[in-house]
This record gives sequence, structure tokens and C-alpha cells, in this order.
Amino acid sequence: MSSKGKSIIICLLIFLITVFIYTPLRTEKLERQFIRTSAVFMDKIVMSLVSYEKNKKLANKNLSDFYTLVKKRYPNIALVTIADSNNKILKAGKDDRFLKSTKTFDAIIDSFTRDEFTPGGGKDLFIRYYDHNRFYISVRNIDGGKILAAFPYKLEAGVIIQLGLELLLILIISIILTAIIIILKNQKTGSETVRMIKKEKELSEKQSGKEIRKAEESVKENKIEFKNILSDIDIDSLNDSVYEIFKDIVQDYKPKNLSLYLNDKEREKLYKVYELKGNIFAKVDDLKNNFSELTEEISEALKKSSIILKQKGCDVTIPVLYKFNLMGILNFTREEQFTGPEINEIRERLNRLVEPLSKYYT
Repeated sequence: MSSKGKSIIICLLIFLITVFIYTPLRTEKLERQFIRTSAVFMDKIVMSLVSYEKNKKLANKNLSDFYTLVKKRYPNIALVTIADSNNKILKAGKDDRFLKSTKTFDAIIDSFTRDEFTPGGGKDLFIRYYDHNRFYISVRNIDGGKILAAFPYKLEAGVIIQLGLELLLILIISIILTAIIIILKNQKTGSETVRMIKKEKELSEKQSGKEIRKAEESVKENKIEFKNILSDIDIDSLNDSVYEIFKDIVQDYKPKNLSLYLNDKEREKLYKVYELKGNIFAKVDDLKNNFSELTEEISEALKKSSIILKQKGCDVTIPVLYKFNLMGILNFTREEQFTGPEINEIRERLNRLVEPLSKYYT
């Protein structure tokens, strides 16, 4: 999986975990806020009823007009019911938006007249479910009777917008945390992969001069016809495997150059057998002039799975290993620095060559 895909998965996990923790807490807070608001509305309704036609008894007040006034002032109330001291219903008005069933309406009225919503005992609101909806029912005693109001638990548009903005903020925080995690991971991976850079750089600088001189001497002294030192390996059989790996690496990481070297155990040399320059994939036939000698120190470092970085991480060499046997190396370069996760992903893809090569290095 590419580093981009891993970043997306990490971000989604952080977001989902945060939402899972945050949602119950936020819902509980919204519910408490709704209860407080409903209680305040009920207090105001009771005060309005007491002051409405103040000189008349409850049974003689124009309760129809009073209900109309309440509905204008509090449009989200599902039901307002007023009864006298003998539980006789004096007025009952409902909003069909919230109470669509007459059966539900009758059930609330029946519970009201049978004093199932008795105020007191620390309970200001009673939670009931009707028609798959939650209602908060409040009953208050007044002079000459009592009044009931049913408040449907419904989030206002403003609250929904606020929740949407809060979820957006959680997503932004998740992206920031993902970036921090990726940065810390890259730093850790980078420190592990470059711990031998300084030493390898010094060895590389010394090695480069020696390789040029030895290559020139070899050409002069070698008067016999050059033979394929990798004759035991069927290079052609590797074409498809190497091509697929090269294609994947080029597609995902855009290297400028990409070369595969195979190790000649007898001569302690690495010979370039495949390379990709630009968009051209080719098998190297001229092995005589495409090799790199191995020093004992570099060979031991590569056998320990060390990665060699040059040019500030723009030139990377990864060993191909089988049971601590060095089968070859993959070298790739680009103008942009390679990150730790990218190098590890390329190393994983390179493991696909281990099986076809392993039979030659046992």
C-alpha cells in the first residue's frame, strides 16, 4: 500500500475513534440543554396561563384563545392540555406535525387524567416514546387544576449546522494529527536507515577512485574473451518479474534512474543486468563494463540489510537478500528526496525477486 493510502486510513481511524467518543458526550449535552430549555418554556406557559384573564377561574377562561397564543409563541410544542382539579379535560390542543395518530393523542390524555405524570419527586419532565419519537412531558399544578405540555425531542436547524461544523473541526484535527504521526514516523524510519550513511559515504568516496583504476587495468590485462559470470542464472526468465517491479516503482515513486545489479559471489562484484532510464526498460548485455566491486565492509553492511543513501536521500541503494546471502542490489535516483516509508515500500516490492533468485544462491 502506498504512503498516501496509509495516511488516508490513519486519518479515517483517528476521525472515527474521535467521533465515537465525542458523539455520546455531545448528545448528552444537547439533551440536557433541551431539557433546560423545555423547563423554561413550561415556566413561561404556566405564568401566562395564570395571568391570562386573571380575574376568572380556570374553568371560565377562554382556553381556546390561550392555546392559540401559546402555539404562536412556542410553535414546536406537540400538545397542550389543561384539566380542572377533578381531572376533567378543559382544553386539549395538538400539533399534527408531531402527533399524527389520534391513538397517541388519546394515550397521552388518558395517562394525564390518571395522574401518571405526577409532578414532584425531583421530576420536572417525563420521557415517553410515541410513534417512534421521543417526547418530554411536563405537568404543572395551577390554581384550580393542572396543565400538561409535550415537547418533541427535535434538533433545530441551528444545532444541526453547529454539529456539522464540529464534525468538520474533528476532521481537520484528525488530518493534523495524521500529519504529525507521519512526520514522526518518517523521522524514526529515517534515523534507522541513515545510521551508516556517514561511514558508507566515506567508503564510497574511496571506493569510486579504486573502481575506476581497477576497471581500466582489467580491460588492459584481460586479453581473453569476456564470459558471462552469471551463466548459472537464466536472466531472460527474470524479465517479466523485474519489469513488473520496475513498472510499479516508476508509477508510484517516479525515479529518474532505476538499476538492478546481481552479485557474482566468486568475484565479489555486482553486475548491472537491468536498468530503466527515462521510459526505456532494458536488459544490459555488456556486463563487462557495467559492474561495481564490493569491499568487505560494504558487503557486510549490505548483508545486514543496511540501506545506502547518497545525495541527501536522492540516491538510494537497497540490498536483495536471501538467508543472509547478498543476491544483488537495487539502485534508484530522483531529484526529490525519498522518504523512509517510500524506501520501505520499495524494499517490500523488491522481495518478489527473492524467490526466483534464491535457487541460485543456496
